[in-house]
Formats: sequence, structure tokens, C-alpha cells
Amino acid sequence: MSRHSLVTRKGQVMFQESNKLFYEYRPTIYVAAGLISALTIDNDIGQYSGALLVFMGVLIFNLRISNRTSTR
Repeated sequence: MSRHSLVTRKGQVMFQESNKLFYEYRPTIYVAAGLISALTIDNDIGQYSGALLVFMGVLIFNLRISNRTSTR
């Protein structure tokens, strides 16, 4: 039994929907956190980290789209 699909004795899957929702919105969270940190932190490391978060969020989003369209 994996930790992401906790199943009770009655066969009800617990926490699966909330984990899926968090998984789907993770790239959006990365982009939002990156924009906030890039715009609010004044030093170079903060701006670089924010830009990296934005880049990775966009990259993950594009990879998911291309994977979903190629498998259908």
C-alpha cells in the first residue's frame, strides 16, 4: 500500500482527491511563488530563485500538456 492511496477496510480511498488536486495545481503554485519572490526580494539571489521557479513551473506545465496529448 503506497502512502498516496490510503485505503480503508471498506475500500474507500482517502486523501486521493486532495493529493490529485495539489498535484494538478503545483506548476501554478511554482509560477505564483516565483513571481512573488522575484518581485518582492531585492537581492540577486532572490530574483534568480524566483525566475527559476517561474521557469520550472512553465516547463512542468508544458511537459504535462505534451504528455497528455501524446497519450490520447
